[in-house]
Amino acid sequence: MPGLKAGIDAYYKIASDLLDEGQFGAPIFFTPFNYQKGWVKGVELTLSYELDNWSFYGNFAASQELGKNIISGQFNFSADDLAFIATNAIHTDHDQTYTSSAGIKYTLPPYNTRFALDLTAGSGLRTTLPGEPPNGAALPGYQQVNFSIVQPIDTGIYKGWNSASTFSTCSIRSIRFAAAPA
Repeated sequence: MPGLKAGIDAYYKIASDLLDEGQFGAPIFFTPFNYQKGWVKGVELTLSYELDNWSFYGNFAASQELGKNIISGQFNFSADDLAFIATNAIHTDHDQTYTSSAGIKYTLPPYNTRFALDLTAGSGLRTTLPGEPPNGAALPGYQQVNFSIVQPIDTGIYKGWNSASTFSTCSIRSIRFAAAPA
C-alpha cells in the first residue's frame, strides 16, 4: 500500500557491570551504581502512513531491564536490600514496561501551515514501596498530549542553495494527564 511503512525490532542483551542510576536521600540528582549482571529485552513496533497532506504514525514498545547483585555505590542501599538484590534479579530504576506514542499531522496547502497532534503514554517507572522488594512496584502511568501549529514565515534573512528561506514557528504544547497515586 503506497505511503504505508511498518517495522518491528526485537532485542535481548546480557550485561556485565550493568550501569543504573538512582535517587538516594534528599538531593534531586541521580547517583550511578552497577549491578554485577543484567538482562535487557524488548520489542518495538512502528507504523506510519502518509496520504496527500495527511501524516499518521504510531509506536509501541514493551521492555524489561533487570539487574542482580549491586557491586558499586553500595553505601546508598540498606543491608537488607543488598542481601535481597545479591540473590534476586530486580527491575532497574528506569525500567518502564510499556511506552507508546501516536500522532496525526495535516499541512494546509495554500499557506503551508502544519497542524499536529501527538500523544505519548507510559506505564510508569519503577519504585520501592514499604514492605515490597526493591523496585517491585511501578509509579502511576502517564499520558501527555501535544498540539502544535507551525506557520513558516519568510524572514528574507537567508536564502539557501535551493532558495529556501528561514522561517519562524509558533507552537502550543503539552497538556499532561497522570493518574493520582492510590
